[in-house]
Amino acid sequence: MGKNTFRFSIFLPVKNGGSYLPLCVESILAQSIQDFDLVILENQSTDGTAEWLQSLEGKDSRVKVITSDLPLSIEDNWKRILSIRKNELMTIVGHDDLLDQDFLEEIYLSILEEPTASLYLTHYRLIDSNGRFIRYCSPNPKQESAAEFLAARMAGIRDSFGTGYVMRSKQYDEIGGFPNYPNLMYADDALWLKIMGTNFKKTSPRVCFSYRVHSRSVSGAPNQDALFFGLKEYLAFLKQLALRDADVARMMKLYGPQYVAKRCQGYCYHLFKMATWGQRVDQKKMLEIENLMSEFASDTVLDKTYANYLRLKIKYGLKTLTNML
Repeated sequence: MGKNTFRFSIFLPVKNGGSYLPLCVESILAQSIQDFDLVILENQSTDGTAEWLQSLEGKDSRVKVITSDLPLSIEDNWKRILSIRKNELMTIVGHDDLLDQDFLEEIYLSILEEPTASLYLTHYRLIDSNGRFIRYCSPNPKQESAAEFLAARMAGIRDSFGTGYVMRSKQYDEIGGFPNYPNLMYADDALWLKIMGTNFKKTSPRVCFSYRVHSRSVSGAPNQDALFFGLKEYLAFLKQLALRDADVARMMKLYGPQYVAKRCQGYCYHLFKMATWGQRVDQKKMLEIENLMSEFASDTVLDKTYANYLRLKIKYGLKTLTNML
């Protein structure tokens, strides 16, 4: 291929990267396109990660390690990306994931093919803690609008994680980066929707990276309280988005109630599971679940009769679930 006319910034936030981090960094530095900087945001690791990164500095001019003076939350560590000078295009990689050698090259070809897209992705494989193949991601269309992406996510037919998305750095900064949701739960979906805006996502059919699924990751074993409160933040964002985008509003009406109910019921199960034997489940949290489901039904369904029906159905369903447990 001809000379790449774009430069990339690759961000890698990490805390206690363990044995996964060297493999991830190696996969990044082995890219067939070399026009990139790798910025590693080290967050007060205690497992030898910081020492390994010190030994890495100076060996490759593309690598820059930025340490934190104090331990940061995952949200605050990722927030540091906003203050760093970037190349024209950027992506963020999980420290336990792996890029294929042609990942950046495939993104470059996608940009040449669809220069007006605002977000770029390739297909990928899911691997386990030992790097063994689990499955390929669910298929992505070559082009997808924000409303189409939201519908697919709510219908449960689209995988999506933080790694693998490439965007223009200027737009990322103008948007304000990842929203500050607890443990960044649902923050990636919100960011992709913002970046797609009235434009679209371009996805290459080629498989060009590996996303690792394991119990030590935030997404692999999420904090259930953070997951629920992240959902509340995400739904508040979606309500505002729906006011500006009629297609998004329509998709929320079609798929939203079932999507929200499924996640709220999952949180309900968690509360019962965590309750001490013979002790009443936290009623304040149970009320929050019911209110969130009812509010979402009211805000996403224009017909008042149907909205009232949904609220009653949700309330009855939640009480039935409570009695069953």
